[in-house]
Amino acid sequence: GSSNLVVTAMSAQGILVGYYSGLGQDHGFMWNNGQLLAPFNPTGSAENHTLGVNFLGNRVGYYALSNGVTYAGYSQIGNAFTQITYPGSAINTYATAINSNRDIIGYYSDFTRNKTFGFRLRNGNFTIIDSPGTSGSMGSPIAINDSGDIAGNYGRFPSSFGFLLRNLPDSCTYSVNPSDTVLPASGGSGSFH
Repeated sequence: GSSNLVVTAMSAQGILVGYYSGLGQDHGFMWNNGQLLAPFNPTGSAENHTLGVNFLGNRVGYYALSNGVTYAGYSQIGNAFTQITYPGSAINTYATAINSNRDIIGYYSDFTRNKTFGFRLRNGNFTIIDSPGTSGSMGSPIAINDSGDIAGNYGRFPSSFGFLLRNLPDSCTYSVNPSDTVLPASGGSGSFH
């Protein structure tokens, strides 16, 4: 049986996704109309987590590659599974949400720069979401709506901030700054526009 169950997202139709622990591994799942759909277990994966689902029941998340150390993001649109890895020096890639236009957001770790960057993947093209002046973790885009608005969080020690990006252009690097739409976390500073 399962010793841990985590729901990570729900679609407008009430489709739930998340992951559960069993037999020493985490397994992604999708629950729809009172039924557990086939657990998601990519071939050779040591563990996986389903983090997002859209209106159509397409899901995204991440899984451990066969070495058990490196993680890749994934999308499952219908029956088609696609691995998502940020090109270049990324070690781990995590897909966190998908909208009905199939725009995918998430984050990746760039260990050569000791930093985590957010991304939006649209039509096969990555847009980087960066927070200049941060060291270490940038944070993560965690939600995207069908208009393409992206919400997430990032940190600048010792504070954490939330952000909302609207009208993000394609194929660029977008820098999140405190003067942008920023919602401060407890103890943080910034403004909400």
